[in-house]
Amino acid sequence: RPAALSRSTYPVMGPYPYHVFFEKLINSVPGLQGVLVTDRDGVQLVAVPPKDEQSLEPSFAAAFALNCDQALKTGKGKVNAITVVMDNHTLIHLNMLPLVVSLIGDPSFNTSILQPLLPSLRDALLPLSDLVVRNLEAGS
Repeated sequence: RPAALSRSTYPVMGPYPYHVFFEKLINSVPGLQGVLVTDRDGVQLVAVPPKDEQSLEPSFAAAFALNCDQALKTGKGKVNAITVVMDNHTLIHLNMLPLVVSLIGDPSFNTSILQPLLPSLRDALLPLSDLVVRNLEAGS
């Protein structure tokens, strides 16, 4: 992995199409407030923050990726998602390695609404995922 990996490593990070895609998703899913896409190390690639920007902490995503690796060692299979319900937020971390997608919802967010949307979310992120993979391969 390159030592100085940063947001600038990924040139497709303009405001379009990912910000537009996620803003439409947020507006169409009741209770969804924000989206964060990082690589597995927590490098922020796309962010559509909720009003409370502290809930959009990239270190959560990096910890999730590490926990997925550890859970895989138990032999129970791959972790696809983890949902964390807190006093003020519901966080859903999606394992779409090399990407981690964090969805931030309000405390009463109905997470089952997202299940039918996951294939289109994965498809939409495929170009960014491919770019991250190419970057990892170039750095190794």
